[in-house]
Amino acid sequence: MNSSFATSAENERTRPRNVAVTDFFNRLSNGGKWLTLLLLQIIVILVFGLPFLWLLFGGLRPESDLFGNLYPFSWNTIIPSIWTLDNVRYVLGLGFGRNLLNSFLVAAATVPFALLFDSMAAFALAWLRVPARRLLIGLLLLILIIPEQSTIIPLYLVVTELGLVNSYAALILPYIARPFGIFVLQQFLRELPKELADAAIVDGATPFQIYSRVMMPNVVPALITVGLVDFMFAWNQFFWPLIAIQSREKQMAQVAIGTFLTPEQTFWSQLFAASALASLPVILLFLALQRYYIRGVARTGLHG
Repeated sequence: MNSSFATSAENERTRPRNVAVTDFFNRLSNGGKWLTLLLLQIIVILVFGLPFLWLLFGGLRPESDLFGNLYPFSWNTIIPSIWTLDNVRYVLGLGFGRNLLNSFLVAAATVPFALLFDSMAAFALAWLRVPARRLLIGLLLLILIIPEQSTIIPLYLVVTELGLVNSYAALILPYIARPFGIFVLQQFLRELPKELADAAIVDGATPFQIYSRVMMPNVVPALITVGLVDFMFAWNQFFWPLIAIQSREKQMAQVAIGTFLTPEQTFWSQLFAASALASLPVILLFLALQRYYIRGVARTGLHG
């Protein structure tokens, strides 16, 4: 009896010690995971952040300072030792501000039409009895993998026949509906419960009312995601505006940036300044809408 009491007392004394040891190792394990995550975040920031910082600061320094500090690598490789706004003034003096405005106008005009037509087509594919629906979705996916360059010649012929060459309409009309937006939105719409549509039908709603008043308010993250992607797509257009627009006053920013590259010389500081000016609006827009974008991308693949 005395032996069992002694053993019990010994266990009671060692239990707090065992719990403390277990807690220590758990905290050490959690700390290791936290440290690993922190190191990965630092690596990602360095890999993706340093090139952009070099681009941003490269437009705020003379070209001699840009290349004079390339090697050996130091803080002055990224951070200018001589600060100047001459490159920004120069590119804006060439009319680059008008090119930025053109890109914004084209992107801002494209997005509303793209969201309207994409969402209507997606609603039809997801909720209406469309003949050969699976075949149509397969065609959408097929169009997504066709290189844009292979459609430039027929697109140019159509635009020429319509008399739209060298106009903003030539930049907007070809992209007011895109397979990517239709596919993403119909994936979202298929996830919505059938009871929403059934209740609206009982209340006497028409298909258009179900689309506009029931479905669209429930897929706002998807609409923002598609709108953001369409805005960036329109903003970054280069090949098609290069062919369709001959006037410098109507040209897009990405094409205007290419004018700083010549066979004889590349004006790197001015190129960096123009590229930074063209990148900042899209980056700021993405940062403002990133939570909707991430939510939309995460939910897109949930439905098979």
